[in-house]
Amino acid sequence: MEKHRVFSSPSTLDIPEMSITEWVFQGLALREDRPVFTEVNTGREITGCEAMRDIRALAGGLVALGLKKGDVVAVMAPNSIDFFVLFHAVAMAGGTLTMANPSYTPEELAYQLKQSCARMIFVDDAFMENAQQAVQGTDVQQIVAIGAAETGVLAMTEVIGPPLDHQVPVDLREDIAVIAFSSGTTGLPKGVMLTHRNIVANAAQWCQARGIGPDDTAPCFLPFFHIFGLVLCQMVYPASGAHQHLMQRFDLEKYLQVAQDSGAQRLWVVPPIAIALAKNPLVDRFDLSAVKEIGCGAAPLSHEIGDSIRNRLGCSFLQGFGMTEVSGVSHSHLKGGAKPDTLGTPVANTSCRIVDPDTQDDLGPDQPGELWIKGPSVMKGYLNDPGATAETIAEGGWLRTGDIATVDADGHLRIVDRLKEMIKVKGFPVAPAEVEAALIAHPDILEAAVFGIPDQEKGEVPMALIVTPKGAALDLTTVQEHLAGRLARYKIVQALEVVEAIPKAASGKILRRVLRKQYSSG
Repeated sequence: MEKHRVFSSPSTLDIPEMSITEWVFQGLALREDRPVFTEVNTGREITGCEAMRDIRALAGGLVALGLKKGDVVAVMAPNSIDFFVLFHAVAMAGGTLTMANPSYTPEELAYQLKQSCARMIFVDDAFMENAQQAVQGTDVQQIVAIGAAETGVLAMTEVIGPPLDHQVPVDLREDIAVIAFSSGTTGLPKGVMLTHRNIVANAAQWCQARGIGPDDTAPCFLPFFHIFGLVLCQMVYPASGAHQHLMQRFDLEKYLQVAQDSGAQRLWVVPPIAIALAKNPLVDRFDLSAVKEIGCGAAPLSHEIGDSIRNRLGCSFLQGFGMTEVSGVSHSHLKGGAKPDTLGTPVANTSCRIVDPDTQDDLGPDQPGELWIKGPSVMKGYLNDPGATAETIAEGGWLRTGDIATVDADGHLRIVDRLKEMIKVKGFPVAPAEVEAALIAHPDILEAAVFGIPDQEKGEVPMALIVTPKGAALDLTTVQEHLAGRLARYKIVQALEVVEAIPKAASGKILRRVLRKQYSSG
């Protein structure tokens, strides 16, 4: 048997043998008469008892409407209590949920509906027109409105039926609870098949690592349709008996107001929000003294941003690593074992390897290579794509992440960059994340995105898009002078554009592939 150099989790965990809804019900029972969710925009609340009642009733209604085990239900909506109820009702009824980004065009939505073979779609009123166009030529037989229904469209309230007393029997390791489509940064979006076991395992791993409890409260803007928001906000917090204030869309001032007024102990953010917490003067207007911890995911940040947040807010700032294909998070900091400028160690029952992309040899501490992950949360595979599944899941169940990383002697992870996003300047690799970190260190650069563009002499050179405060004047020469003392010459950007916003996926990851194509063709 071939031996591998494996970096294993320092902790273990007994994964609950339950469906996702059965597991969450345990936490909802802890908040029987207290709110689990409060909608910031409407003021609507739902208690643990009410949530269990509504989930059972909608699950029963779905079965009465003809939903069979394994049938796929799509949803296109912003964060809401109804979204949470629908997610768990579909799972309780033995169905599979697929979540569409509300910003999708009809063409993008139609692609997901066709790929997932969805039979039904629940849609927020604001996106009804797009959905009605998208379902043409798909397997969708029923459109259900979340909210006031138009003539001829069934309302979600009309689906309520006799409550289900028990979970429709499912095979926890085989039956798909969620088809979560990847962000498509390396091609067309692929349907990631996540079983009940995958999702419960990851949520339980997250609970163990962070220790969230019934006294916790947090503002939540992370979109439910993305894996970060799905597992953290719809699984971890409700299963812990905790309370969340739901935001349909992110607004920094409203977010800070909610954090202050609710006495939030933890904030969960993505890199653009972390940068705002570090640099935006608006933060100083609010009392965030109750915040003890800020967790950031979706993409790595430089230690300068982390240091700025710690110094400014007097709390811990921790990053983790995850992806849709591992049901959420694979690396996190354990209580008492934090190494702030890393992404933590593997979560319980999880191992990783660092593999040379060219030779497939295992590498040791502090040697950069592709990160491979193995554990109970690794996806079942890509929907209807055995070729992509075989390319991504290696022999023995190891998931090839496509990320270049190092693991230090203590087992803590650092991401260098995406394997396919490396810029090659005269054959020398340049990691966009490294250049972005150097750019962000400039006081007048709020955000940055770096990618490669073609160059006749060098093959590729780095280009940067930057966001600056109003009134700031930065040109290429000034930025190059800033980078000269921080990076080797071949890593310094050779083209620059100041923009109002950096194009990102819902997860917060920079759409480097899109930018590379856009600026290369120009």
